[in-house]
Amino acid sequence: MAQQSAGSGQRPASEPSRSEATRKRLVDAGLRLFSRQGFDAVSTRALANAAKANQAAIPYHFQSKEGLYQAVAWRIVEMVRPAMEPAVLEVHQRHAGGVTDLVQAREDVALLVGALLDKILSQRHKYEIGYFLLREQMQPSAAMDILYDELIEPVHELLARLVGPLRGKPATDPDVIIEVQALYGEAIVFGVHRTTLIRRLGVEALDEDHLARIVRVVRETLLRQFPL
Repeated sequence: MAQQSAGSGQRPASEPSRSEATRKRLVDAGLRLFSRQGFDAVSTRALANAAKANQAAIPYHFQSKEGLYQAVAWRIVEMVRPAMEPAVLEVHQRHAGGVTDLVQAREDVALLVGALLDKILSQRHKYEIGYFLLREQMQPSAAMDILYDELIEPVHELLARLVGPLRGKPATDPDVIIEVQALYGEAIVFGVHRTTLIRRLGVEALDEDHLARIVRVVRETLLRQFPL
């Protein structure tokens, strides 16, 4: 079969269509604007202008501003979940038959919190994602259901499966769930209170050495939290 000429107008499989590109620009604009201003403060006109799109593209692609907001939540899931999945799958496989090795369970708690910490410190769009998640925690909407079901609950539940045996309690025990929430806090604080740490360290920004030190100190703290 003869090769189609470059000027035939056929789009390469890897090249997004104009419609797909517009949709992506709207989601990216939504992530930037919603995260910093909140849902109510952002108009569809502002979203369209930021995306360099026609305002009618929002109902065309998402039905409404609410639909675009939820698409942003799905975009956050798509950005963060692949970075956490290797550690989550590794821990699941190691304890497929139940948690019996407490030494390994403690190491895996540190592994999961370390993976979460790494995403908070180095994830692309970490500020926008952090703002969006914080807003949804304080004022939950339908987007929180997406974030909770697809991103937060699976890791929270897996940590509870590890912490429960370390405390001699079932994973569903309220004390275990609360302690897992505290473990999340040990990572999230480095995103929410980053400025405090920068000022206390007397530096202008956190460099690679600071990030490595944070990971090390958090890991050591976690291991001391679960003495065997």
